[in-house]
Amino acid sequence: MDDSRTSREAASRVEKLKPFLRPDRPTLAALALKFVLSHPTVSTVIPGMRRKSHVTANCAVSDGKLLTPDEFHQLEKHKFVHGWPYPWAAK
Repeated sequence: MDDSRTSREAASRVEKLKPFLRPDRPTLAALALKFVLSHPTVSTVIPGMRRKSHVTANCAVSDGKLLTPDEFHQLEKHKFVHGWPYPWAAK
């Protein structure tokens, strides 16, 4: 896939996720963390951070307010199937 096509596909995917943003998940990064934390088998995440503002934003996501089951399942529909398995992925 060429770079311009990849960029267009990424932009399209981002636009489709924007309706899921809320005050408790105002950014795509916060939405991603909230999605992972909402999975029933996950109790913690280890996000990256370079600035104090990143730490503050990441901590705010762990407010105990999970996605509703409907929101979680709607977001699952947006997964990106990239065509190669991760070595640790369940088969």
